[in-house]
Amino acid sequence: MMRILIIGPVPKKYGGSSFGGIATHIEGLSKELSDLDHEVFLWYHKPLKSSKSGNVIIEGNSLWKLGQFLPRFKFFSKGKFNYLSFKQKWILSFQYNRLKRILSKTDFDVIHIHSLHNTSSIALQEIDNVSTSYVITDHGFWNHNDIILNNEKGKIKLKNAIRGASKIIYISDLAEQKHEEIDLDQNGKLVKIKNPLQIVRKIPIRKTNKKKVVFFNGLTKSIEIKNLPILLNAIEISPMLYNSIELLVVANKAGLDYIKERSWNFEIRAYGKSTWPQIANFYASSDILVVPSKSDSFGLVYLEALMFGIPIIGLSTLINEFQNDFGTYIGEGIDSNHETETDLAEKILKVFDSEFDPQKILDLLEKKYGWNNNIQKFIATYERAN
Repeated sequence: MMRILIIGPVPKKYGGSSFGGIATHIEGLSKELSDLDHEVFLWYHKPLKSSKSGNVIIEGNSLWKLGQFLPRFKFFSKGKFNYLSFKQKWILSFQYNRLKRILSKTDFDVIHIHSLHNTSSIALQEIDNVSTSYVITDHGFWNHNDIILNNEKGKIKLKNAIRGASKIIYISDLAEQKHEEIDLDQNGKLVKIKNPLQIVRKIPIRKTNKKKVVFFNGLTKSIEIKNLPILLNAIEISPMLYNSIELLVVANKAGLDYIKERSWNFEIRAYGKSTWPQIANFYASSDILVVPSKSDSFGLVYLEALMFGIPIIGLSTLINEFQNDFGTYIGEGIDSNHETETDLAEKILKVFDSEFDPQKILDLLEKKYGWNNNIQKFIATYERAN
């Protein structure tokens, strides 16, 4: 059995403040590893209390006392690290001191860092006598502003993060494409493991409403990446849609403000950050998920929607990948960088008129993406990292 340190957003289940996205993945990974009697430690550079839940141990953080890491901050402020911002250097200083303390009291078999933008990997390289190998899961490095803005300092940061890693896990065909396009000295380290899903095997029985419910679940970068405006406009210009649907939205402040500042000829229910039980209820009460992203890394929300028995419309690259995995109809892809709101409106209507077998999809989803069928891929990667 292994002793594993996982670095990334700690989910609420284990005393953290994060849910959704990376935190959801860490929650599932921690549960599956601990169920197999591996000892799992969780840590992140945010306020956190030490605790224990079965085989999962949470390494807490005391108050950020200035004197504890000010000397290291002065070191990281030197020219060698001029590719980092002031804030990043401050975080790196804390990561260095906290990880040094954690590693001094516990011998780990492997460390698993989540996100190439997490500077913990750089901190580990600066700590003397660290022999523990580490892997990093890339959750979509290209969606970060450093890369979107073609920031050379951002690329240097990623190269330095990758330099010390034994393996880099990427999570989709789209991610593989991005790693091929952008050279970060990652060759020979890449391993593909698609993000597994904690399967809920209960497809809700939906009420027959006069209006169908279209669900947009795009809390992060709702406007600039998830592309809420094209969905709103697609419904607005189509009488067949605005007379027959209501829109359910989960978005950030920018997305909510965008809705409030304009008038619409259809019903909208809009929410900000929501808990998983609330999100699950939204899926259960919807007829289709539409998230016409300009870019993405994996598209967990698409799989969540399929798990709750509803078809999907989303980023064509990911939808096509999922379609190939399942070998049956799941919805429609859209390239919202080139296709229009008229195209999106037509696709929504097409999905409503298409045959969709939720039970068949759920069976395939569990086979392809269930944790039970994928956890050994992570364990094998940990073993190869050493």
